[in-house]
Amino acid sequence: MLKTKLHDFYTMIERAFEVHGGNVPVLTRQVIDAAFPDSVEAAEREGCDAMLYEGVKTAVSKYIRSRSVMEEQGTFADVCEKFRDYIAELKSTSYTVPSMGEVVAVDRLVAFPHLLDEARKFMRQKGNECLAEAKRLDDLYDAVTGEAS
Repeated sequence: MLKTKLHDFYTMIERAFEVHGGNVPVLTRQVIDAAFPDSVEAAEREGCDAMLYEGVKTAVSKYIRSRSVMEEQGTFADVCEKFRDYIAELKSTSYTVPSMGEVVAVDRLVAFPHLLDEARKFMRQKGNECLAEAKRLDDLYDAVTGEAS
């Protein structure tokens, strides 16, 4: 029974994906009401609708990532030979392109350099944000312990 329900859930994601692409928040909103109407009503009544949304969003996101990996496994062979060494060094098979609201496969990024440029800039921005937050944590640690880190 659970397997059938999950299959139905993933089918709903696929249908929404065909219309909206890989935009996870949009997919989540499209799927959540259809997949869990009773849960949505109860969650709203009980004040935990944000938690329900985040849980479904996580499941949708995982599914979309795994879907992308399956698609890329066949298409990575098509990437030009001169880029394979660069691609082999990457930690992921897809990256976020903010203007599209999607995670885009590396082979598609290679085919569309303007998307690759956006993805790399976004990744660098996120890295800088993480480094800045780590610095703030360092400062807090120093203040709490009286030690310099």
